[in-house]
Amino acid sequence: MLTGCSTTVPPDPTRGVLARMCVQDAPIRMPMRNVPDAPDPAVEARLAELGLSLAAIEAAHAVGVSRQIVQLLSVPASQRERPGALRTYLYLNGRILAGTLAVSSIQSEIDCENERGDALLLRVRGVMDRRSQRLNLAAIIVGAGTAALTGGLSVIGGAVSSNVVGIAGGGLEAGLGLAMQFDHVAAELRTPQNALAEIWNRPAEPTLIPRPVWRYLTRPGSDGSTRLDSLISEWRAPDLIGEPGSDAERERAPILFGTGGMYTAEMLEVRDELLDQLQAVIGLMSRSIRILSAELHDLDPR
Repeated sequence: MLTGCSTTVPPDPTRGVLARMCVQDAPIRMPMRNVPDAPDPAVEARLAELGLSLAAIEAAHAVGVSRQIVQLLSVPASQRERPGALRTYLYLNGRILAGTLAVSSIQSEIDCENERGDALLLRVRGVMDRRSQRLNLAAIIVGAGTAALTGGLSVIGGAVSSNVVGIAGGGLEAGLGLAMQFDHVAAELRTPQNALAEIWNRPAEPTLIPRPVWRYLTRPGSDGSTRLDSLISEWRAPDLIGEPGSDAERERAPILFGTGGMYTAEMLEVRDELLDQLQAVIGLMSRSIRILSAELHDLDPR
């Protein structure tokens, strides 16, 4: 009942199926050849002249169709049924579909990782709850026993013995209370393919985040910052990663952005929040793609 306060939750073989489904044998690459990562100001100025909104222009850059849209909309409407224009139109739709699938793909992987973390968090909290119940029971027993002994010794005139028992019992109760406060339960979570690490490290060539999504996240805004910059700034909150060089960063970053480690309930909650924020930012790309599709239909209904 009163064993040490630090516990490692043993692996649960029944959880292996979820882990195998989430972690793919190899990252899914979605290369887009001949698509520049940096936006072309001249092309995008032309898109704005043609009537596209900023959200649509951002989506066009992400899926790699900015030049093709200019090419299609620059053709007179009477000539858009010619083979060349039709090929461009089909190319546009194919790229937009690929971008939509890229968003869905990474979103589903983030969902799966969230479920892995939630399942492990449930197990960790279960161990913590059971230990807390045992410690509470022990505190009740110690308190009742101390009261009975001190009362009995007082009745028979053993004042000194009564005081000694009272002090010892009080100290033991305090120890049980501290044990509940500093309870530490951890479990291992392996993350060989870690999308959070890719966001944090910003590699020149991403392998987990699909290229269209990566272009969307790393596109500079009017102030020069990117969505990736804003996301990492949110992660820098004191209750998540913390400021550069802080104790929180030194403790949490190696585990959260590594290939696995021992996670406490607090760390699992932080990981869940980071994944939720990443998923929310990526989800904005779906909205931009829908805006692009709607505006293209308005400009070139067919």
